[in-house]
Amino acid sequence: MLTQHRFWWLRALLLGVWAAVSFGACYFARDLERLPLPGWGGSLGYWMASQGAVLVFIAIVVLYACVLNRADRHSAQPQTEVRAGLGSD
Repeated sequence: MLTQHRFWWLRALLLGVWAAVSFGACYFARDLERLPLPGWGGSLGYWMASQGAVLVFIAIVVLYACVLNRADRHSAQPQTEVRAGLGSD
């Protein structure tokens, strides 16, 4: 639970990326229609609307899961305490 609270900034950043890609593709759709995709024959606007935003969303979910899994593994390792000044006698 503490891990989730530590990464609020990551959630905010990824939410911003998701909003920019999802709503940006719709807002700039006419501008993106003018940009052709080389080797495909379609336009960038159509590709972003049909597949690009979904692929970015999947990448965001995978990135977030990997970061939190790594943090959970790191926090699950036993912490060694070093007590300075206390003897073990």
